[in-house]
Amino acid sequence: MFRIVAATAALGLALGAALLGSTAKAAAAVPFPAVVTLASAGTCAGEISAVALPGHGVAAIYLRGTFMTPVPQPACVATTTIAWRNLDSGTSGTAGADVTGSPGGRPGPIAGAVLPTGPGRVEAWISTVPLPHLPSMVSFTVG
Repeated sequence: MFRIVAATAALGLALGAALLGSTAKAAAAVPFPAVVTLASAGTCAGEISAVALPGHGVAAIYLRGTFMTPVPQPACVATTTIAWRNLDSGTSGTAGADVTGSPGGRPGPIAGAVLPTGPGRVEAWISTVPLPHLPSMVSFTVG
């Protein structure tokens, strides 16, 4: 599943660079460890896979959920918070994205957010507060 997310994210970054006329090389994708979480007010459980794609002064975050549920329902939803901190400049911020998935264990559509981190070393965390979860953190460098 991560390969699909990473390939889609890399394609999105490449298309974005082409549309903006950038000649810079695409940055390497940085995968987050899976976020294990409840979703849809606790009626679903599963994981959110994510990847960070550092760019020029920003980082794109792509997320995808895979959930299971014993209760019949059309979809499972987890609202994520992506918190970040630039270790070099001291700036920080948050972004959010709703991650959905079918309750049958099939991966849902890709959600995303753009973090205006500025250049430097960045730490980013994904959580699904107030739902019970195991958060995820990565570090990467933005050009």
